[in-house]
Amino acid sequence: MKLFIKILSSITCLALLAIGGLYAFTRLYDFPESQPFSGDQLYNPYLGIAGVDPLKCNWHAHTTAWGGLTNGHDSGPEMIAAYTGRGYDITGISNYHDIDEHLKHTNRLYMPNYEHGYNVFKAHKLALNAARVSYLDFPLFQLPSHKQHILELLNDNGATPIIAHPEFLHGHSLYDLKHLVNYSLLEVLNHYRISDKSWDVALSAGHPVYVNASDDTHDLVKELTFQRFTMVFSPEKSVDAVLSAMTTGAAYGVDAWAGQQSLFLVRSREIANGFVHYFQEPAGRITVIGQDGKVLQQTLNADSVRYQFSPTDTYARVFAEGKTSALYLNPVFRYAGAAVPTNYAPALRVNYFKTGIFRIAVFLVCGGILWRWTLIIKR
Repeated sequence: MKLFIKILSSITCLALLAIGGLYAFTRLYDFPESQPFSGDQLYNPYLGIAGVDPLKCNWHAHTTAWGGLTNGHDSGPEMIAAYTGRGYDITGISNYHDIDEHLKHTNRLYMPNYEHGYNVFKAHKLALNAARVSYLDFPLFQLPSHKQHILELLNDNGATPIIAHPEFLHGHSLYDLKHLVNYSLLEVLNHYRISDKSWDVALSAGHPVYVNASDDTHDLVKELTFQRFTMVFSPEKSVDAVLSAMTTGAAYGVDAWAGQQSLFLVRSREIANGFVHYFQEPAGRITVIGQDGKVLQQTLNADSVRYQFSPTDTYARVFAEGKTSALYLNPVFRYAGAAVPTNYAPALRVNYFKTGIFRIAVFLVCGGILWRWTLIIKR
């Protein structure tokens, strides 16, 4: 019995030391102060979409990987065939820390992709077009700086990060969304959660963050599949063109309740201090949402929505409900100057003093665990 306790205690101590070693990589950042959108110009991401046929895309799906240790019940070819059969132009397979290459051997667009994160609160990111897989994560608690560190890591690897299912287990809190930078896509729609509240928090803090929608299916048969997807107005089916369209907002998210999209955005135009979005058929209800998630306007049974900004409006996004589907459109927002702002902050700084204090604390905790382990071994 004593030997069993020693072995169990040793395994526990070694596991804690390994986890502590990961936290030794922590960087603590000084986040830039968030400010709502402002300026006398409006950015409308849909002005160039007329005549462009959108691509139907799913970026988040899991297949069998890691010898079946992770949650995925279908093979890569089965997943690709299923989405192709339902009219998807792009199928993203996003296994945990593993890039599936089955699409390389088809005539479909291949974009390397994986889901990053093995922490208890599901603070996950998708890494679109990643050059390689990174394995660093912080498995237990995560401060906003830990989440920012992972975003920096993914960007350094050439990936376009998507914050995945932020409201699932509150992996990314509302406080996080108010401060995190250096990403431009948020998974607002996912079969686990609809995270529009998180989206409005990010937008209200002046972060130009655009919608992403995906199934996040782990099982083609037993889970809700083919219901949440992204329509991307890319002029061509290439990696660069698709990513450019998504990260500049020329896309929208779809919640198709029976897998059937009944409502489509077809064009948009500028008006004085505002915009008009047009749909291919009347929507039952069209809601305009602004700063802090406030409802600014509602229109019933119309095939277009017209909105003019008041002096206090910072952004306006449209939620349109059709017969069998709802659309989540990207925001039109204020800006000043020649360039449209992005959510990338080159001035993001590491606070080396706080980082040093944190790492010293980690080493002290690890030292305490190691000391405790030696006492157990000597018994």
